[in-house]
Amino acid sequence: MTAWRQVYYQAMKVIRKELSVNGNKHVKANHRLMEDLGGTYIDVSAMIMALNREFDIAITDEESDNMVTVVNAINAVERHLKGSES
Repeated sequence: MTAWRQVYYQAMKVIRKELSVNGNKHVKANHRLMEDLGGTYIDVSAMIMALNREFDIAITDEESDNMVTVVNAINAVERHLKGSES
């Protein structure tokens, strides 16, 4: 499994758990965290904290303010992981 794919699946697992997404619901990259997946502001905040813990990163407040979709969340994780490789 490629590193990107592993990050994707780990992040998706955190997102599904923190937003309490039903196991049968298909989650797409363009789904909006609140409108499409039913997350609340508190759920999204908990998701960001969980992503920070899971990947040992620190997503900034500015990044979290711009985190609207699933792909926004995954991209934020990837940016931090790539930044820590430097």
